[in-house]
Amino acid sequence: MDAKTAISVAPNPLGDEPLQITLPPFEETCHVRLFDGFGSLIQSWTIDADSAKTIYVDLTGTPAGIFFLQIDGAEPLGLIKL
Repeated sequence: MDAKTAISVAPNPLGDEPLQITLPPFEETCHVRLFDGFGSLIQSWTIDADSAKTIYVDLTGTPAGIFFLQIDGAEPLGLIKL
């Protein structure tokens, strides 16, 4: 991903605070999905075009492990291992 599609995910590793996903403005509507390490969907969002967005995810009670963040629009933009 280039600087125009830089995505911030914090904190990593996750503590007691919510996971914060900061997305830049995209030129088209995009879909954001958070999966656990088994590929099960935890949560999903649709983000409107041209709007920067910060998503807060409360993962209280979710077992520790590896998570994947998938972001796509007309074409996949990326898959991030958290």
